[in-house]
Amino acid sequence: MEDSYLNFMKEIKFALYAIKKNIQNSAGLKTSFFMNIFGMAINNIAFIIIWVFFVKTVGVINGWTASDVIGLLGFATICFGIVLSIGDGLRRLPDLVSFGSFDRFLLSPKNLLVRVATSSFGPSAVNEKSLVLD
Repeated sequence: MEDSYLNFMKEIKFALYAIKKNIQNSAGLKTSFFMNIFGMAINNIAFIIIWVFFVKTVGVINGWTASDVIGLLGFATICFGIVLSIGDGLRRLPDLVSFGSFDRFLLSPKNLLVRVATSSFGPSAVNEKSLVLD
């Protein structure tokens, strides 16, 4: 029981380290990193504006007001941002397999799922989490 706990803690520490390094690598190209975040901010603000105008035009939809829809949008995007920042590597799994890059994960003594999931980071995930603060 104690061995499984220690292994689990080692995997968590490794995952946090990998996420930290992926964020540092993504932020290495600062202009690209901030342009991606800025573009996603414009996208999210546009969604909010569209929903506000839609609800004002149509009216209350089954009891859902504009603030309810914006709250749901904020909740959905923060969930998406958390998942994308932690497990963006899973989205790229088909490319890893087809280009032969998956072998480096298979040869690692670490947990395969954790290694693949934390192998990359989507910079747009930073903005998805910040939508809730808008």
